[in-house]
Order: sequence, then C-alpha cells, then structure tokens
Amino acid sequence: MLTSIEQGFPLKNRRNIQVDLVEAAVLLALTDEPENPKLWLGVRSNNLPTHKGEVALLGGKRDPSDDSLMQTALREAQEEAGLNPQAVRVQGYSHTVVSRWGFVVTPVVGIVPSRLHLEPDGKEMTQMFQVPLSFFIDVTPKEDAINQWLLPRWEYEGHKIWGVTACIIAEFLNSVFNTRIPVKPKTNAETII
Repeated sequence: MLTSIEQGFPLKNRRNIQVDLVEAAVLLALTDEPENPKLWLGVRSNNLPTHKGEVALLGGKRDPSDDSLMQTALREAQEEAGLNPQAVRVQGYSHTVVSRWGFVVTPVVGIVPSRLHLEPDGKEMTQMFQVPLSFFIDVTPKEDAINQWLLPRWEYEGHKIWGVTACIIAEFLNSVFNTRIPVKPKTNAETII
C-alpha cells in the first residue's frame, strides 16, 4: 500500500482550483507502515470559531510568511500536534477543494514514521488519533448531502469523519487506489463543499 502511495505522486490530472479565496493547506500525514499505513486525524477544539469538536486533518490558513502551501501544511501540523517538519517525507499535492467557509484547500501528502507520537496543542486540536487506510477502503461510507454535494461519511471508534475532511480523504484514495468512493454533486452544483 505504501509503495502505491509513493509511486502515485505527482498525481496525474491533479485538480488545482484557482479562485480568489483564502488559501489553506492540510497534511495527509500517513505512517510508513508498508502494508497498511495509518492516517493521522485530530479533533478540533470547541473554542474555535468554526468546525468545533469536528474531526479534521492537520492544517489551516496560509500565513503571509509561508513560502508555499507545503510550508503552510507543515507549519500548521507542527503548531497543532508538534509534528516536526523534518520528520515528514512529502510526496506531493492531492486534489484542491473549495470549502463552504470560503477557503481553497490544498492537501499535502506526507509520510511520517510509524513510531511517531503526536500530541494535540490543546488550543486548536484536543485529541490526535490514527485510522488505518484499509478502513477507508474496506468500509462503505454513508453519504451526506452538503451544499448540493453527496459526500462520504465514516464512523471510526466514535469519531465522525465527514465534510471536507472526508472529501479530501476520498479523493486521495480514488486517485491513488482507484477506490471509486463517491464524491459527486446532487445536481449541477457549484464546486463548493
């Protein structure tokens, strides 16, 4: 599985949406276990203005001092969970998505050591946990209708993985493993999720 990820970048036909919105980046931090890598996810603090208590990828808004969206994702992962940027083997970018909150979000795919332990900062993230990639591939997700879109939703050990986070995970898996997890408009909808 890990080999497929490493060989899958750069993505062919990568969607890179160019719109005049606030830029953000997230990190798909995958462990380096060859047969079944795990994805790091976090639970957002209830003190944040949006997505309170929701499961999310590490990441956030691009700062003016960030040279690239890759730097944004790595900086945010360090701030939110103490992930040293030097521990991440960046593979490349996955498909860009536009969130209903007015962000154009670029996922960065990175491999991290499986022995790594991430600690939430307590301000933005209150919990960190891992989900095996095989879970997302083997378990048929439920579908949520969000802003004219049908998006996958998974439940894992009491955590609801949905919205933009689920969309980013599904599109990554669809691109690298051809999983065909549905991410589709209900009608002729806008590209905003």
